Amino acid sequence: MRRTPYLLLVAMTMVLSASICSCSEDPEEKEKKEQEQDKSVEDWENIDMNGDATLAPRMLFNVGDTIQVEGTVTTRATYTIIDEVEKCLLDENDIVTIEVSAGTGSTRSTAKKNYKVNSNHTDLTYYEGTPSLNEFHWDYGTEKINIRAWSYGGTVADDATPITDPDGQTISVELNQKDNGYKELLYSPQQTDISFSTGKSGISLPLYHQMARVVVTLSKKASDDDATVSSVTIGDGTAEIPTSGKYHKPTSGNYGTWDNITKTAAATIRMKVDDAENGKYSAVVIPTNYPQDLKFIYVTMSDGNKYAYTISDAAGITLSAGNQYNFTISIGDDVATLQATYPTEWSSSDFPITNYTTSERFGMYAVNPSTGELVYSNEPMTIASISGTTATLSASSSIAKKLSTHYNYYIYYPYRTSPGTVTTSGETAADFFAGVISGWSTAANQSTTDALRENDLQIGKITGDGLKNHTLTAATMAHKAGLAVMTLGSKTVPTVQYHNASGTLLDGNIDGTTTIYASSTFSTNIPYVNSSTKKCYAIIRESGCSYKGTGQDEWTVAYTTPTVTAGTVYTHTATTTKRTFIKKGWVYDYAINNNYSLQIPQDGSYKLEVWGAQGGSNSTLGTAVGGKGGYSYGNKTMNKGSYFYICVGGAGIACPGFNTNRAAGGYNGGGHCVNTTADARSSGGGCTHIATTSNLGQLRNYVDNKSYVLIVAGGGGGGACHTSNGAHDGGSGGGTSGGDGVYWNPSARPAGDGIGGPSDGNYVEHTLQVVQGGFGYGGNYYEDLNSAVNNTGGGAGYWGGNSGHSSAPGGGGGSGYIGGVTSGSTTNGVREGNGYARITTNFEWVF
Repeated sequence: MRRTPYLLLVAMTMVLSASICSCSEDPEEKEKKEQEQDKSVEDWENIDMNGDATLAPRMLFNVGDTIQVEGTVTTRATYTIIDEVEKCLLDENDIVTIEVSAGTGSTRSTAKKNYKVNSNHTDLTYYEGTPSLNEFHWDYGTEKINIRAWSYGGTVADDATPITDPDGQTISVELNQKDNGYKELLYSPQQTDISFSTGKSGISLPLYHQMARVVVTLSKKASDDDATVSSVTIGDGTAEIPTSGKYHKPTSGNYGTWDNITKTAAATIRMKVDDAENGKYSAVVIPTNYPQDLKFIYVTMSDGNKYAYTISDAAGITLSAGNQYNFTISIGDDVATLQATYPTEWSSSDFPITNYTTSERFGMYAVNPSTGELVYSNEPMTIASISGTTATLSASSSIAKKLSTHYNYYIYYPYRTSPGTVTTSGETAADFFAGVISGWSTAANQSTTDALRENDLQIGKITGDGLKNHTLTAATMAHKAGLAVMTLGSKTVPTVQYHNASGTLLDGNIDGTTTIYASSTFSTNIPYVNSSTKKCYAIIRESGCSYKGTGQDEWTVAYTTPTVTAGTVYTHTATTTKRTFIKKGWVYDYAINNNYSLQIPQDGSYKLEVWGAQGGSNSTLGTAVGGKGGYSYGNKTMNKGSYFYICVGGAGIACPGFNTNRAAGGYNGGGHCVNTTADARSSGGGCTHIATTSNLGQLRNYVDNKSYVLIVAGGGGGGACHTSNGAHDGGSGGGTSGGDGVYWNPSARPAGDGIGGPSDGNYVEHTLQVVQGGFGYGGNYYEDLNSAVNNTGGGAGYWGGNSGHSSAPGGGGGSGYIGGVTSGSTTNGVREGNGYARITTNFEWVF
């Protein structure tokens, strides 16, 4: 920084030149001043200029030595300029004009003389003639004088002719200060009525800068950048900067005013090199307001790169007279990173991707706009970090230091090794990437978010004209494909639709309802499916791209995309589905002596449900209720083409009268009933079963093929009435053991249940033998009905319930069985009337 010089007027007796004040000072005081100076310098790198710039110390000539008068003779003066810190501001041979005028009583008129700065930069010597004759002199005593001084800080063509007083003059800025130096305007306000007498200590006459000074320190971002600075200017020839103005001397204070300031758009001010080794440059400028958006400091490098420091503050910045403004600007090729912001064009479609992810890559092209040269072509850049929707991109180390703010960057996403041709003359990103866009292909299978990213062509441009102090703004990317969004429409259908044994659909025979959606299984072109929102997404480039759901809920009409416009969302709702129900089922009612079979239509798991028949009831001597049939269920996995064989049990009935009347048991093993007394009895209910071998009919026929039996629901025992002991209900069928029949005397055993073995149920009632049940039949069951004894019929089951004999107890219920299925259970006493069977797919039905 330059410090202010002193203008010292020293009167000495008949001396041609006078000694001057030394430039040295106290070391501690010097260090203190230097520290204060350092604090005033602010680093402006990457910060837009504003009106609150911290100022350097005032460029004033500080008060120094005084004018001295000695003796009683006429004296002469020598003028000296001193710089406190480094060197004197004025260079050797610079001219300072001094004006001295007599005060009241003087016979002398106002006079101006030029003084030249000596080689030591501290002494002023009168330029022309004999100093004893031509230097200013005045009498000791009562004479009063007025003193003023001014300088332009340079030489003049005629060194002997005093420089014109700048007051009221139009002052032009030296445009080439690099080669021609400063054209500074220094001015000392007039000191008036100075008198000299014995012991007078004198006065000081400081010069004040009437212009502002700009000092720039340049630093390189890349230490290995070989490019040198070609020029540093104020302005770049495109924005108006002040080049001249009319100056008016100060009427009060130390600084004058400026008006009639001329601003020239084509002008630039080349800055003087103060310290080439440390990259310091400076210039003096007209004190005025410099407007917003002015390319204020402009640096041109030897390799053609340009860097500009732009005023961004809306009020501009005002540079005031006597102030020094310091800026540090970093230059070089290293911008390190670029940034990209995720596009918002598809945000309203609930597109599942809203930002980038780390480690993804962009492709980058760099163009030098001044030459049109393609500097970099399809360089991959990896996402280094993400903040919200903006990703910071990192180049490889080999090119990172060569990314410059004077380039224009065109980036696309996602990176491909051969994306297509680019047009370097294209101004917009769309023009530049026209060939890439037209040649971009999208994959048929886009079933994952990664696949969507791989097909989502995005482009953007970053303008690197250097106007933001080595900072590049993020590119707002734009989608260059279309987006197809297909919503899977829904409908409500039966959960299960049942058919009878003949395969006829049973109207109204459904098991609940459920909601199904159009198929999310696609053929050929496969979109991404969001299972929660039922929306499907595919990135499309060309019209005529067709989508159709296949399988059990296929779309009846395929969706074909229209002509595709980049960034546009195309919507479709697939509402038609093929299925009218979810699962298929078959039901089997009792039919006299009828057995059924079902050929397995598809591989898969089937749910088997069977209900045994109820035992017969009798109300002849009271109400004796037959035991209810049991329930069993379980699951069985089957292969297509194999068979289920189903036999449904029939309900038992009452014997028609007394004495030798007989009634057959329910179909599929129900025990018979016989009355040989005045008692009333009923037959047992038949069981219901499903097997997998040849259709052998009733369960008892599987006695040698038990492994093929899958599931059994036991039938209930018949009810009975005794003439004197009342009604006795039959035992319930089902469960792992059937229920006991009811007996009138609790202390005696009733007819036993069917619990799975021939040793069970052999109970003696009043010395009379009951007839026990067996595998697949209830007690008192005989091939020949006439062979049946005087008993109540037991219910059929995997093991049948025993019959009831003495005093007409109820028959025992038959047991259930689930040994041939998985995840099953069996329950007592569920079914009234005839038995029932149902088979349901555990899988959704495929038509």
